[in-house]
Amino acid sequence: MRTRYTAIIGTVIAAAFLVLSVSVACGQEDHERIAEEVAREWAMNEAEAISEEIAAMALQKYGPRVFVEVVEDSVSSSPRSVAARKEEFEGRVPMEANAGQIKESIQWEFGSPIKGEDRVYEAIATASLFFDIAPSESSEFYLRMPRLTYDLEQSYSGSVDYRLEIDTTTKGVIAAKMPLYSVHIYRIPQERTLN
Repeated sequence: MRTRYTAIIGTVIAAAFLVLSVSVACGQEDHERIAEEVAREWAMNEAEAISEEIAAMALQKYGPRVFVEVVEDSVSSSPRSVAARKEEFEGRVPMEANAGQIKESIQWEFGSPIKGEDRVYEAIATASLFFDIAPSESSEFYLRMPRLTYDLEQSYSGSVDYRLEIDTTTKGVIAAKMPLYSVHIYRIPQERTLN
């Protein structure tokens, strides 16, 4: 009889352990799903602020004021730009990156959430983007010679990672960091036709 009771108790303990293991696994899957949903919602809500941050960063690194020389075309007497020489002629041309263009171009990818302490998960949200840096539309250069702004416009593409810490209990992002090593922005060479 004792053997029978021992076998029954052992079976009950094994079943309880199995139920506990399954419920813990299901609970973790629920928290991972919640973390993914919170990360996606954060990306949608923060897209405008992120775009402005990236525009400011890109402009600081890639879009300082450009020196431009304008010469008269001997054939048509119309001004054309020789921007590659970057020689000052009448002033400097302030450049700008359009945050609205960045926001429209962003495509998100999300890494699988990784469990941290308690119910905090970490997820990586990667924003792939495309934008132009061009003369500011409010600049004197743009107002006087809008046809020449194309010669100074440069296109860029790249990606930026955001490391999100997500509390799955409150369903909120408690920290969002952009590691500088994750910023990869590249200039896209423009194809020019010779006149």
